[in-house]
Amino acid sequence: MAPSVYNTSIPTKRVMKLVIDPAATALWDKAGSIDTLQGTIIKTPTTEEGWLAAEQEAATVVEGGNLILLPARVRKLNPKDEDWTKFANKMIELGLAEKAAVEAKDGQKMFDIGGRLYEEACTACHTKYLVPFLPKT
Repeated sequence: MAPSVYNTSIPTKRVMKLVIDPAATALWDKAGSIDTLQGTIIKTPTTEEGWLAAEQEAATVVEGGNLILLPARVRKLNPKDEDWTKFANKMIELGLAEKAAVEAKDGQKMFDIGGRLYEEACTACHTKYLVPFLPKT
C-alpha cells in the first residue's frame, strides 16, 4: 500500500472536537427561537456579519464532511460497512443545503435543515460509531 498523500495526524475525534463540532454548534445556535418570560428571542442573524458567520460555519461543516472521508479517517466495523461514508456524505449534502438557506437568509429553512443535519448525519453516525464504544459508567 502506497503512503497517503494526506497528513491525517490529527485524530478523527480531534477533528470533530476542533473543527466540526464548533462550527455545527455555532450554526445551530443561529436558527430557531427561544421563549422567555421577557418574550421570544429570534436567533436568526440580523446583520451581514451574522449571516457571513453562519455561511462560514455551514462551509466548515461541509468541508468537515470531506475531512472525515479521507481514507485514513474512514471507519468500518466490518469489511462491508459503508455507513461512515453514507453519514459523511449526508453531512456534506445537508451542510450545502444549510449554506443555501443561509445565502437565502431563510431562518426557518436553516432551522429545518439544521434539525435534519443533527438527526440524519450527526446522531445517526454517533449512534453507530461513538456511543457503543463509550466507557460504561
